[in-house]
Amino acid sequence: IYTPHIYTYISYIYIHLSSLSPIFLPYFPETYIQVIENYLKPLQFFLFMTKMLYLDDSYMKTCQSLVTAVQGTIIMLDQTIFYPTGGGQSCDTGTFLANGTIYKVVSVQKVSGAIYHQVDREGLDVGDQVTCTLNWDRRHRLMRSHTAAHLLSGLMSKQLGAQITGNQLEPE
Repeated sequence: IYTPHIYTYISYIYIHLSSLSPIFLPYFPETYIQVIENYLKPLQFFLFMTKMLYLDDSYMKTCQSLVTAVQGTIIMLDQTIFYPTGGGQSCDTGTFLANGTIYKVVSVQKVSGAIYHQVDREGLDVGDQVTCTLNWDRRHRLMRSHTAAHLLSGLMSKQLGAQITGNQLEPE
């Protein structure tokens, strides 16, 4: 049975072994490196779930996170303030700051419980510390529109008997 502690341990092993200097690799049995490259690395997007900080504090504008998985411009973090697209609401946008470089967060998706952040270019690596910053004006407009949509839906249901079964919210 796998627990979050096992995933954390696997992540720790992967990050540290994959960042070792090639000078030290001959001291490790080749099978360990093969296991990491052949089995753990492809599974990293499924193993490391992201803590959704926006569920605890929807007014949080920045946070520090650790990059847990990278595939080109698709990034997973250990925790995030970015709300993913879902339920008729657009995702948050903003930036990651890592190693003196700013990456624009252009899309956030939630698939099978995992949260994927798409950035505007490659360059982030597993183990990088990032400062996440929301485009707060966009988030705040979406929050207000979301609340207004619920109020309007309730009013139309009560006054007219009309049932609203879905909508698509954009910040504009």
